[in-house]
Amino acid sequence: MALLLTCASVGAIALQCTPLQPRALPVTDTLYTQGLLWQIRGPAEQRSFLFGTIHLSAGMTGQPNATVTKALLASHQFGMEVLLDADAMLEIAARMRFSGATTLRKQVGAELYARTVELLASYGIAEDDADRLKPWAAYTTLSLPPGQNGVPLDLVLLATARKTTQRQFGLESLAEQTAVFESLSRADQTVLLTESVCHYKVLQSDTQGLVDYYAKGDLAGLYRAANKYTSATNERLLKALVIDRNQRMIERMQPYLARGDAFIAVGALHLPGAKGLLAQLAARGYRVSPVASR
Repeated sequence: MALLLTCASVGAIALQCTPLQPRALPVTDTLYTQGLLWQIRGPAEQRSFLFGTIHLSAGMTGQPNATVTKALLASHQFGMEVLLDADAMLEIAARMRFSGATTLRKQVGAELYARTVELLASYGIAEDDADRLKPWAAYTTLSLPPGQNGVPLDLVLLATARKTTQRQFGLESLAEQTAVFESLSRADQTVLLTESVCHYKVLQSDTQGLVDYYAKGDLAGLYRAANKYTSATNERLLKALVIDRNQRMIERMQPYLARGDAFIAVGALHLPGAKGLLAQLAARGYRVSPVASR
């Protein structure tokens, strides 16, 4: 049963919190649901690897393990969703913030703003900085566990790749990736932020469940956990964040897979299911198979 948080359970600031609506996920889509590292064989027997990452600190994930590192070091091309460097990190920070007179408080109202600021404090974000965040940026920040120590897994993989002579590439630009959230209406962004604030403790507990499924390489469990709740706003976000981006990623990885010896790391939720990257690669004539950890 969905949990309805009362005003008292979200602090002294009253909010109109509605229950989280459980999603009834189909059980028939069981394609490619176990394993994080996959070997991709092309028509000329050229070999590459596709790895499902998670955008959390490497210390939480148990990755990369020895098998993943070996495959990465043996490859001559390394790709990720967005190629991150110092300039990219600065651009991300800029895109998450309002410029000019617009502020988070003006966008979402005093009550939601106050509770958001309270929660963001545990992420080391002071109120002046919080007030500059766009609603979607506050939402995505609160979707992560606070106090993460250590380098994110994506950056660990990139640093490993840079120790070799590999070519590094991104499948998307930062503008394309942030457009997923920027394209949401202000109302949708406010709904997402409200849900993350109202149900913060529940959603943080669910995040630990995501990590547990990820550690086991259980893509089916990971997908169910990530899509545990539904709403019209979440459906629009799911389509833009996963399904639409799958189409872009599958096209852009083709030249690298054609050359072979590529190691491509994308969010693990992009891998499974009939609309996932693995099924689409198989439909294009590639042979995909999980690589056992050791």
